[in-house]
Amino acid sequence: MKPIFLNQSFSIKIEISKKNYHLRKKDYQLSVINSSVSPLNPLLYIYSLERILYEKKIALKTRLAPGDYFDIWWIGQKLGKNFVIPKPKINKSKFIDEINQLLPDNFKNWAKDFLKKYERR
Repeated sequence: MKPIFLNQSFSIKIEISKKNYHLRKKDYQLSVINSSVSPLNPLLYIYSLERILYEKKIALKTRLAPGDYFDIWWIGQKLGKNFVIPKPKINKSKFIDEINQLLPDNFKNWAKDFLKKYERR
């Protein structure tokens, strides 16, 4: 009998950077990557959360991508740290719309809650 892993197709997105980084050993680690939607478990070098956070902070200074704000917040949650994240320099409704396109339904209120912090200041 042939094993059945999934009854629907799926895609895998792999992002590769060609930048010439000066990485230290603590910036990456060898890890088994797994997913509930794939029977594959590749062994890959991945950035540490601290290194990803460093890259995201640079991204906030160089572009206006709403996803970067969420990423920094999410990494802070994973590391158990609260970061002071600068106020987004983008129209409020555009920020909310773009974030909601990226996030699953259980995070749909994140953008509004995030922006409320800046209204109180």
